[in-house]
Amino acid sequence: MSIYSKIKDNYDVFTKSEQRVAKYCLDNYTEVAGNTLSQLAEKAHCGEATVVRFCKKIGNESYHDFKEELTEETQEHLKSENDSFVTQIYQNLRTSIEYTIQNLDLEQIDEIAQLMNKADIIFCAGVGNSGIPAEACAMRLVRNGKNGIYFKDNHFQSIYLNELKRSDIAILFSASGESNDTIHCAEILKQRKVKTVCVTSSVVSSLAVLCDYCILLKRWLGPLGGGSMIGQITQMYIADLLSTRTGMIDQKTTLKAKETTFDYIIDKMRKERI
Repeated sequence: MSIYSKIKDNYDVFTKSEQRVAKYCLDNYTEVAGNTLSQLAEKAHCGEATVVRFCKKIGNESYHDFKEELTEETQEHLKSENDSFVTQIYQNLRTSIEYTIQNLDLEQIDEIAQLMNKADIIFCAGVGNSGIPAEACAMRLVRNGKNGIYFKDNHFQSIYLNELKRSDIAILFSASGESNDTIHCAEILKQRKVKTVCVTSSVVSSLAVLCDYCILLKRWLGPLGGGSMIGQITQMYIADLLSTRTGMIDQKTTLKAKETTFDYIIDKMRKERI
């Protein structure tokens, strides 16, 4: 496993000062090896002892060993930069989906799907890039005959939240788990004792600790991580997974809803031709 991957995978177990070192390394991946111990400590705004502890947590005995391994990786990375960007994006996406599948708790997915089937309302929320998978999830649920709800307007979203009951459920999308608007939703829902599911990349994020269930995504940090589009597509995968499993449990309702949608589309097409 590369140093870059080890830093990302261990990010949540680092102390706050070690996370500053990790963030600097991820954001300046190709430049870190050129720093002395004291220079890296200064740039990461921490002490030299913190840097050494950071190195040991990712499997290096000393900062010197860390630099040697990183130098070798950097050279390989610079060489691979000329590779097809098409392949790189595909590999990032594949890695993200595979990580998500490996960390799925299928019993938990079934439990969530059962709750979604019994719910009067399935409220989906997310802002920014996470708003698209939230909206897609609600739309897919409606096509399956469920009462999926999504609001782009945060004001109407807050108003609607106060109408939800214990018999409802909310699916909250946030790649970082630190979106203020989504955290606010979770706080209101917790007060109203509404079951909540978060789709995020950190089980210790502010959002995750407020929710009843957490579906874990791969964390992408730094310029080499693939960015928000990779996380967005992975969230879409979870939205598809939840809506599909919910439909499988109640196949009769799902089939009827799809037939109704199909009949409506055919009728609309006929009218447009006239």
